[in-house]
Formats: sequence, structure tokens, C-alpha cells
Amino acid sequence: YAIGGNDTAARLAGININKYLIAVYALIGTVAAVAGILLTARTGSGQPVSGSEGLELKAITAAALGGAALKGGKGGIGGTLLAV
Repeated sequence: YAIGGNDTAARLAGININKYLIAVYALIGTVAAVAGILLTARTGSGQPVSGSEGLELKAITAAALGGAALKGGKGGIGGTLLAV
């Protein structure tokens, strides 16, 4: 929450921002790879747009309805799961 709200304040508070950003990007990459494998298994094809067109708006809507602030710093997984 601190990094998403104000990274300068988080850095001044002593939080190692680079360590957390690298960890979050690695986690996002892993989750994206798993999602790609699942999408390929579902559609039986390796096309870049097969079966995934229009899911971006649905993902943003679920996050917004779940209570996540679109500017960052606030939100949680529980509300997003309920919104989905």
C-alpha cells in the first residue's frame, strides 16, 4: 500500500522499494505465464488474441467494483473476488 500510494514517502520511511518492485514484477510474470498456459489449454490454440478479447475491461471493472482505487494505494483481494 505504501509503495502504491506514495513511493517517495515509502522510500523515506526506509522501505526497500526496489526489492518489492522486483518481487512483484516476478510474481506478475509468473501469473501471466500460468494464465497464458491456461488460455492455450482452453482454446487449443496459441493465437495471441484467441478467446481473450475484451477481458481487459472486465478485469478493470471487477477491481473497481471490489473497492480498489484506480490510482493505487487502496484495495484488497477479497472485494475483487466478490466482484468477480
